[in-house]
Amino acid sequence: MKLRDGVRIEREGERAFLVDPAWARRVPLGRLSEALAQALVEEQDPAQLCPALAAELATSTAELESALRALLLLGTLAGAASEALAAAAARARGGLKPPSRVLPRARFGCQSSGQCCRIFRPGPLGPEDLAGLERARPALEASFPERFLHLDGEWVEDLAGTGEAPRLYLRREEGQCVFLLEDHRCAIHASAGFELKPEPCRAFPFDAVRTLHGGEDRLRVFEVGQCSAQLRATESGPSHAETAPATHALAPERPQLFHPLALLGGGLPADYAQLWPLEERLGALQEEGLPLAERVPRALALAAAYVSGLANCPLETDGPARAAAEVLTRDERGQTPALEAPDPAEEAAAWTAISASLSAALAGPVEREAPLADALSEALALAEAEALLRAGLLEEPPPLITRLAACALPEARAAALLSRVWRTRLFGARLLVAGQLEAGLLRLVLIERLTLIGARARAAARGEAEASEADLEATHWAAATVLDREGLRPALIEAGHLVWRLVGSRGE
Repeated sequence: MKLRDGVRIEREGERAFLVDPAWARRVPLGRLSEALAQALVEEQDPAQLCPALAAELATSTAELESALRALLLLGTLAGAASEALAAAAARARGGLKPPSRVLPRARFGCQSSGQCCRIFRPGPLGPEDLAGLERARPALEASFPERFLHLDGEWVEDLAGTGEAPRLYLRREEGQCVFLLEDHRCAIHASAGFELKPEPCRAFPFDAVRTLHGGEDRLRVFEVGQCSAQLRATESGPSHAETAPATHALAPERPQLFHPLALLGGGLPADYAQLWPLEERLGALQEEGLPLAERVPRALALAAAYVSGLANCPLETDGPARAAAEVLTRDERGQTPALEAPDPAEEAAAWTAISASLSAALAGPVEREAPLADALSEALALAEAEALLRAGLLEEPPPLITRLAACALPEARAAALLSRVWRTRLFGARLLVAGQLEAGLLRLVLIERLTLIGARARAAARGEAEASEADLEATHWAAATVLDREGLRPALIEAGHLVWRLVGSRGE
């Protein structure tokens, strides 16, 4: 076992880094990992190296083996992560936009609610977008003179800060895009045609991410999952395979590769390729028809077993792949150990801490997202109150909590919505938040839990005994849209380790 060709150690003052040119990655090294990396410049037998270094550094062999596994999981040792590295090398030789891949059986049909034009602000606009607006001007002013002539062509706004280069976005009036008509159509599209709309508008609600999943360089095209009519939209309209060519055409000619260093929890780093099998299996799990109450515990039990398998993998170049395959095989046979049932007091403490972490961040969304942030805050407070009530820590529950207990969910429709949400997010490489697995899992769990509790709360507030599809769609929209915002990432990272306490323990 030795460092892969090209991987080198660099020092900056007192700090050491492992530099991996294959991914343009610089990984900070601690005392043990630096000593291992220095030794692994030459071929070494791990069975002899770890005990010898442990004695020299006055630490345990187990500590050295953990540090060696981190180097192995990062793919920095010869023969490790070969599939991803081969794909990266092929990509480097080509470099241009790869073919598309879409989520099987996925579809999307716009429901014309107009909400996307109220919440999302397309931009920043490029020269081609601005040129398209100019070409659309005659048709716009002729078709809707009362709406557009008074604007004197001022259809964009510069949102750049002081001293920054211009960043132009479509103008807003009365809380919505200036081009949104009363019947929820786009004025540009209605008068001048789809092709003259700005690129962000033509692409929405689709996005694309370049990955090397399965050793193939592909542009994954997926729906972003932030529609206000998500349930209806994802069971109607054309398949993603039909709409993918248009999204593919809008992507840059050299799309940036998504291949981060992932943190699995407890400080354990790994190359992103180590998580590909977990993403695939978590997505497949959503199609097994699990009851709502079992979905999140089953997904987190699998994630916990997977991380544990990697953290204890054999110290061989194929050790991570073997450990992952063993965990996934057991899961496919229904043999993944369940997480321990959460202690009600610990679960309540977790909800309280998560609520505290997110509350300040939820006050930050821009004005047009404030109603969604408010709805999410209310659902979060209800989740905390329910947990406190279960733990016997709430002496007098609010009236809405009491009514909530008697409010049911349309189980089949809720399961249909949330299975699609998980599948499209996992396919779209959104298992992580800023490279962190626990924060990414927390975001998925919160989207599901707050969708369900928010839907029940809406129905209970109306005095109804069961939430509707519209309730599910409204609360999912709030949760998915706001929790995806960059400003929420620090709060999700801070609270990420608490995700296990919402459904159980990893037994650590």
